[in-house]
Amino acid sequence: MIRNLPFILFLVLGAVGAIVMLILGQPGLAVAAGIASVGACVGYGYYTAWLFGIRRHVVRLMGSRFQIGEVLRHMVRTADRPNIQLALDLLHSRSGMQGPFGTPVAAGMDDDVGQALAQQYFADIVGLIAGNSYPTAIVWDPHPTSTEETLNCACNALYLLRILDRPVCVLVLQRAKGASRRAVLQILGRNEPDARAALNEILRIGREQSVYRGQVLSVQRIKNQENDLAVQFHDMSEAGREEIVLPPELQETIDRNILEFFRHAEALRRAGQGTRHGVLLHGPPGTGKTLVTRYLATNVSATVLLVHGRQYALLRPTCQLAKLLAPSLVILEDVDLIGADRRNNRHGALLHDLLDEMDGLGAGSDIVFLLTTNRPEILEPALASRPGRVDQAIYFPLPDLECRRRLFAQFRRGLDVSGLDLEAMLARTDGASPAFLKELFRRAVLLALERGAAGEPLPVTGEDFERSLRELLQAGGTLTRNFLGFPASPGT
Repeated sequence: MIRNLPFILFLVLGAVGAIVMLILGQPGLAVAAGIASVGACVGYGYYTAWLFGIRRHVVRLMGSRFQIGEVLRHMVRTADRPNIQLALDLLHSRSGMQGPFGTPVAAGMDDDVGQALAQQYFADIVGLIAGNSYPTAIVWDPHPTSTEETLNCACNALYLLRILDRPVCVLVLQRAKGASRRAVLQILGRNEPDARAALNEILRIGREQSVYRGQVLSVQRIKNQENDLAVQFHDMSEAGREEIVLPPELQETIDRNILEFFRHAEALRRAGQGTRHGVLLHGPPGTGKTLVTRYLATNVSATVLLVHGRQYALLRPTCQLAKLLAPSLVILEDVDLIGADRRNNRHGALLHDLLDEMDGLGAGSDIVFLLTTNRPEILEPALASRPGRVDQAIYFPLPDLECRRRLFAQFRRGLDVSGLDLEAMLARTDGASPAFLKELFRRAVLLALERGAAGEPLPVTGEDFERSLRELLQAGGTLTRNFLGFPASPGT
């Protein structure tokens, strides 16, 4: 409104001057006053447009012949939005240019855009600058960068940058409709090599600055969007080594094949050894494979990608992300879901994807595949028995007497078990899994609370454990034994 006041003032003064001249009988001066008023308005309009519009900033960067430059268009998936924003912010700070400028262009982008409409989008940045639009407010869309933090990404911004000492303009337009939050980059350079070099540098910095590096992630398909993907962050509760109860030599093998492998990856490369690795964890249910997976995921010095259940359908994009974020640990839980022998496999296409990805990564890819299963006997031999895909299989046994003793010590924290014959209970639980023992203690505590036990530590009696054991074995039957891991004929 303030910018329009001079226009109003020039017009009012011109009209008043013309009327006064007519009253004084000077029609020539009246016409001159009107022409002067219109000229002042036109001159002021050109001046304000040049002063407040976007064009002068672009001309200062690229010269007055920016319109004969070349434009590259690049679609940015929803998952890549924060990485591209980080790259633009970094390049803008290095360039020392004004901006970014909000733009009035807010067109939506769809996968089925016709050729004519695509050409219109292709020319948006040139038309925007040539039209000398006034900057508008930038719309910022928050995108997650962890389980708790977000990064505001521009939806309608023009960046003036110097990339590799080449002047370029980058227009960011976010898709306007649908569940997807993709965006389009339009990069204007003086020529095609300049625009291409700028795009490659933006993508390179985005990969280096990726918000996903070092995180625990999974790839998700956006609802109703076949061609767009998002990345979900996972806040896995940390598991310490002291929580894992396994024979010492088995724990050392696990650490050596995952944690130490990543820790010494560079030295392995220098020694001419490959850094792509496959490890299979197998054993009865409830023996600690999931706990060990969580321990590795929260202690490894690499990006972790989780694949389980329906996410196997996104195996290829998950492996592509693993390559970009290497070093990476790809955890395939219950791999038998897609990895069964191909003669009896309903998911043959996904099995082929897995074999293809594990083969295609190359020996120096800095990626470790960690596969888990309760049924190794049904796995496709080309997956489980071929070095180069699975290099180390690790069997998780049911806990022996010493391991059960350590598990009892862990589960009885906060409890008074002075009335329990621990040695007898240890003998009776021969063949029980850690999951079964954990549930045995929890059920005994619940029974103690039901009978009115109180205090710290909470007193739990031998009768509480007897009832707990009977309830788990008799009421639960074979199904509970299978879930929690206990022999079909437990000792009594």
